[in-house]
Amino acid sequence: MKKYISFILLLIVLTSCQSMKEYNGVKVDKLIYQTIDYMGGYTDNYVLDFINNEYLKNGYLPDDEISELEVFNKFNDEEEKIFIDACYTYGLFNLAPKYTTNEVIMDGGGWSLVIYYEDGSIKESFGSNAWPVRCFKNLATYFYDICGEEVVANVPEFYATPPNVSYSFKYDTGVGTGSTNNFVKVLKANYKWNKKEVKDSNIVKINEEIENTFIFGFSYGMTLYTSNYHLDKRFNKIKVCSYDESLNDEVVVYEGGWFKQIKFMLELNRIYVYTLSYKDKDFVEYTFNTFCKDDKINYGEYHYNIFNVGNAKLFINEDNTYVFESLYYYDLKNEVVSFTGSYEINNNSIILYIDNKEIVLDIYPHNLLINSSLSTFDLKKYLGDENTINYSFWS
Repeated sequence: MKKYISFILLLIVLTSCQSMKEYNGVKVDKLIYQTIDYMGGYTDNYVLDFINNEYLKNGYLPDDEISELEVFNKFNDEEEKIFIDACYTYGLFNLAPKYTTNEVIMDGGGWSLVIYYEDGSIKESFGSNAWPVRCFKNLATYFYDICGEEVVANVPEFYATPPNVSYSFKYDTGVGTGSTNNFVKVLKANYKWNKKEVKDSNIVKINEEIENTFIFGFSYGMTLYTSNYHLDKRFNKIKVCSYDESLNDEVVVYEGGWFKQIKFMLELNRIYVYTLSYKDKDFVEYTFNTFCKDDKINYGEYHYNIFNVGNAKLFINEDNTYVFESLYYYDLKNEVVSFTGSYEINNNSIILYIDNKEIVLDIYPHNLLINSSLSTFDLKKYLGDENTINYSFWS
């Protein structure tokens, strides 16, 4: 019995490691694969022309005028042979004429496959809410390689999508630290990955469209991680560079092999590009910028939290007026007050005038701090003891 079980296990292993067979049959001239979505009737046509070595496609709704097939990708004779051998190995040339299901399905979709041979013969197969799942799944990456996109089935995520590593941004204001991930965009630029590539994309133009929130006077750092990343066997190196706004003045920030974590400081008003390179000549570039304005904030909206009691807001207007609202009386806790008046900017401070009294706010990059020693207005009446108050204002 044990020998029988061992034989079955060996048979399973051998059949799962199926080697590629060489196709020596009648030459295939064309392959047409069509899908239709029963919810709306949208039809896609995928055509592999092995005479002209082209992959073409089109799509349309039932009432649309059928558009001409457009060339989506080109391939060479070697790529064609690999694809044909795979189709032969995994049974695409021997599909059943019809695939159906006994289940009642109200929507779903259908498909058809027509193979044209050099001698004029044709092989046809179609299905309705049923597919030769194993065959299509085994051929998913081969279709992707020759077509440049998913056709008969989805390929694994890391096969179709250039990889990325995790990242985080940190800042230091001089009075506190924090994370800026929600305010920084990192975009994919050029890449070559598993037969699909984008080259010569304009990195300068990409960064002109990225609106990040970097602030003059803060210190910034970036960390790259590979904790959730598994392509180390193919990995060759990573290179991080920074440039000026015209993509000149290259500075190599970091260069090295496989890593778990990399930390480096950032300069403001620079374009950054980090490139992941692989042993099979694939690569992917990611870019972001640290553009910011080199000036103080003279007007806008500022907020701070008052010891879990509520939020106060300060509106600084361009006409030299302000509105300071939603300020809680500390003793009553249920009464909200609002102040209005004039203000002035004195060196690195904003001075709010309230009935011949002053609230002095020291200006830091993108935040304000109440200077209680210079303020003559009785803040304790509203805010309580200064030890219980977070005095930071955030735009």
